[in-house]
Amino acid sequence: MDEKLYLNKDAAKIAGCTERQAQSWADKGLITPVREATGGGSKRGYDYINLIELGLCNCLINGMVRGSIQLVKGIMSELRERGIIRRWAHDPASYFKEEWEQLGYNFKEPPTGDPKDSERWKMLYAHFHKFFLKGTIKAEKGSGFLFAFFGSKIREKYFIFPDFYDYESIESFTAMEIFYGNLTLFDGALFVNIGKVKRDIDQALIDQ
Repeated sequence: MDEKLYLNKDAAKIAGCTERQAQSWADKGLITPVREATGGGSKRGYDYINLIELGLCNCLINGMVRGSIQLVKGIMSELRERGIIRRWAHDPASYFKEEWEQLGYNFKEPPTGDPKDSERWKMLYAHFHKFFLKGTIKAEKGSGFLFAFFGSKIREKYFIFPDFYDYESIESFTAMEIFYGNLTLFDGALFVNIGKVKRDIDQALIDQ
């Protein structure tokens, strides 16, 4: 992992945003630079994870949730507090394993009391367990989709999912019904190809 620190100008260029945007997002608390300016000519320093965060902010604010600073701030704060981006960026395979295990516990019970649903849920959960909890998740360094869920009934609201086009087994596809079967719990959701954000950051670092 690149531990070099980048000043505002360089961080903004690498993340694909403007210097003014990077400055504003840090001022408003969307981003927490690893080194804050403390006066006396010192400047903010952004590490590699900060670069991914800037890229994600750029994707959200200038695209999917245009202009909704408070919504993006809430998302970024939760991701930072749980260390989601940092854990995923450092070791995606371990991150997916840990998160899917927890997700399996949350979704172990069927979403309805219908006996037919219950039987199908047992089958789906078996696939889920086989693929995600016992299998080996193949994860490239730039693989992942960030899902943000909204709703009062949701216990865990933010996950990075692996890119499923890498998988061809029936278990991988049917296991996703564990997630889709709980869509009634969500008031809303959005997802971002955070893997692409990371790949773009990595390429920009190579091109420097």
